[in-house]
Amino acid sequence: MARIDGRYLAAHLGSNLQVDYLALGFQKYVYQDAQTIGDLSVNWASNGGRYAVSAYVRNFTNRQYIMYAAAGTQNDLNVSWNDPRTYGALVSVHF
Repeated sequence: MARIDGRYLAAHLGSNLQVDYLALGFQKYVYQDAQTIGDLSVNWASNGGRYAVSAYVRNFTNRQYIMYAAAGTQNDLNVSWNDPRTYGALVSVHF
């Protein structure tokens, strides 16, 4: 069984900024262009379900976007980025 998921993110500001931050040009750190993010997964199970293998790729488009941005209390801006393209696999045996 295979699965592909996609998310469309419309252009937006990742945080509400005060006028002082806008005057300093901080909007470039929180503005996000519209983008599409995709995930892919593949699962296989043997007859009877005793053995199973799953593999996945997250963010296969490898797009970077801001997940969190906030103006701190000490005139700073904290920006957190999403994970890059990641791969993984899971092998399981049921007794």
